[in-house]
Amino acid sequence: MADPERLSVTVGVVGAAFVAATTTPAFKKLAAAICRPERPYEALYEDDDGVATEESTSAFLLLQAANLSLERLSVNRFGLGLYGALSCFSLIVVTCLETLLLQRIHRGGLTYYLFAFSQGATATVALCAYVSLPRRPDVFNKDDGRVVDRQFTVSAISRYSFAWCGHLLKLAALKGRLEMDDLPALDALTSSNNLQRRFHAMKRKGKLWKLVFWCHAAAFTRQWILTFLWAIVGFAPQICMYRILQLLEKRVLGDSIAIEAWWWVAGLGVGQTIQAWLETWLYWVCWCQLCVPVRSQLSALVFQKAMRKKDVKGLQGAGGKKGTQANGEHSEVTQESSKGGKESEPGVENETRKSTQGTINLIGIDTKRVANFTSYNNIFPETLFNLIISIAFLLKLISWRPLFAGLAMTVLFTPLNIYFAKKYSDAQDDLMTERDHKMAVVTEALQGLRQIKFQSNEIQWHEKIRKVRERELGQQWKVFMTDS
Repeated sequence: MADPERLSVTVGVVGAAFVAATTTPAFKKLAAAICRPERPYEALYEDDDGVATEESTSAFLLLQAANLSLERLSVNRFGLGLYGALSCFSLIVVTCLETLLLQRIHRGGLTYYLFAFSQGATATVALCAYVSLPRRPDVFNKDDGRVVDRQFTVSAISRYSFAWCGHLLKLAALKGRLEMDDLPALDALTSSNNLQRRFHAMKRKGKLWKLVFWCHAAAFTRQWILTFLWAIVGFAPQICMYRILQLLEKRVLGDSIAIEAWWWVAGLGVGQTIQAWLETWLYWVCWCQLCVPVRSQLSALVFQKAMRKKDVKGLQGAGGKKGTQANGEHSEVTQESSKGGKESEPGVENETRKSTQGTINLIGIDTKRVANFTSYNNIFPETLFNLIISIAFLLKLISWRPLFAGLAMTVLFTPLNIYFAKKYSDAQDDLMTERDHKMAVVTEALQGLRQIKFQSNEIQWHEKIRKVRERELGQQWKVFMTDS
C-alpha cells in the first residue's frame, strides 16, 4: 500500500500547480495594469445582446466596488473571479485529501485539525465571494428596449444554480400565466437571426452534421465534458458506501474508524449533491444550448432557402394539358376531375410527393429530429464511460471470471437486438413516407377545393384520402409491433 505521507506530498504538489495555473491570468492582468497607461472606465456596457443603461451600470459598480479594483472591464472581472474560485476549490480538495491521508499520523492532534479547518473555511469564504461577482449590468435589446435574458448577466453562483430565472417563476406564480411581454428578450446566442449569420460566417462546405457540429462545437464539447464528469461522479455514492462497509468490518475487529468514516459519509452526501447538479446542468446544455438553437437555426436556413426558390410552371407530358402548382409540380386536381375521380397514375403520385409539403416537413419534422439527436448524442460517450468505469469497479470486486460471463451474455443477445432495431428503423422510415404522401394529398385537396366542389368529386376524394389514411395507420401498427 502506498505511503500516506508520499501521497499527501503528491496531492499538495498537484494542488499547488493547479492553483498556480489558475492564478496566471490574475498575474497577467496585474502586470498589464502596471505596465500600460491607465485606461478610462467603461461608460456604458455594451455587447452583442444589447446596451446597458446608466441606472443599471451604477448599481452594478456599487456591487463590485470592493472586488478586483484593478480590472475595470466587468466581463474580465468575472473571468478572474472564476479562476479564483477554481483556485479556492482546489485548495479545499487538497486540504480534505491531505487530512484524510494523514489522519492516522496526526490522530488526536487538535492543532493540525484546527489548522486544516481554518484553511478550508477561509478558502470556502473566498470561493463564495468569487462566485458572487456579477458578470455585467442589465443590458437591453437595441430594437424594442426589453431587458435581455439575465443568464449571462448574473454571477456564477446564480447562473449555475439557475437562480437567474427566479423572478420569472415568481411572476408566473403571482399572475398564474405569462404573457409575451413578461418574457425577456433573447440573447445573441439564441436569436435565430444571429444563429443564421453564424452558420453562414463559417464558410464551410460539407455534410450537414459536420456543419452543425462546427457551428456549435463549444456546446458539444461542454456536453461531452459534463457527460464524462457525470459518469465519474455517478459512481461516487457506490464507492463511498463500499468504503463505509469496509470500515464497519474493521470496527468489528476493534479498529478506530470514527474520523475516516465521517469523511466518507460526508463524501456520500457531497457526491449525490454534485451528481444531481451535474445531471441538471447537462440537461440544460443538451436542450437549451443545443436542441433549441439547432432547431431554430435549421428552421431559419430552410425558410431562407424556400424564400429564394422559384415558382416554376410546367407542362404535362401526355395530353398537352397544363397544370400549375407551387414548386413546379403538376396539379393532380385537374387530372382527378378529368378521370372522374379515379386514382392518378404512379408517376403523378411521385410528383405529388414532391410538393410544397416537403418544405413543411423539413421545418416541422426533420429539423426536430436533427435537433433532438444533438441533445441525445451524449448517450454514446456516456455508455462508453460507464462501461469502462463499471468494468474497472467490477474487476476489483468480483474478479474477471464472473465479469466475463456477464459480458458474454450481453454479446450473445446483441445480434438479436440489432435485428429488431433495424426492423424498427425501417418501419419508421416507411411511416414517414406514408405521412408525407398523406399530407401531400390533403394539401392538394385543400388547394383544389373549389374545383372539387364544382365537379362534385367529393366522394372520390374522400375515398382517396381514406385509403391513404388507412395505409398510414397500417404502417403505424407495424411500428408499434416492432417496438414491442
